[in-house]
Amino acid sequence: MRIPAIVATVTAAAVMIVGAVLPARAQAFPERPITLVVGASAGGSVDLTARLLADPLSKVLGTAVVVENKTGASGNVATAHVARAKPDGYTLLV
Repeated sequence: MRIPAIVATVTAAAVMIVGAVLPARAQAFPERPITLVVGASAGGSVDLTARLLADPLSKVLGTAVVVENKTGASGNVATAHVARAKPDGYTLLV
């Protein structure tokens, strides 16, 4: 009995996809502290909100969540800092 060429091709493609996906395992997140960058001065309402979120977030994620204030230019300094950060999810803008 001969297997049709399309079935053999689909089977081979499925085996290659499974073989390529299995070794790729996601890294555990988070592996290091997360930074919440606030574009307002310390003590303001946005800063207070970020600090209120940081504690429960750190408990849920199991890592430190640091609030960093970068004031200036109506939040553009903080936005530029986060935009230049490595896009790995460890630097967030509030």
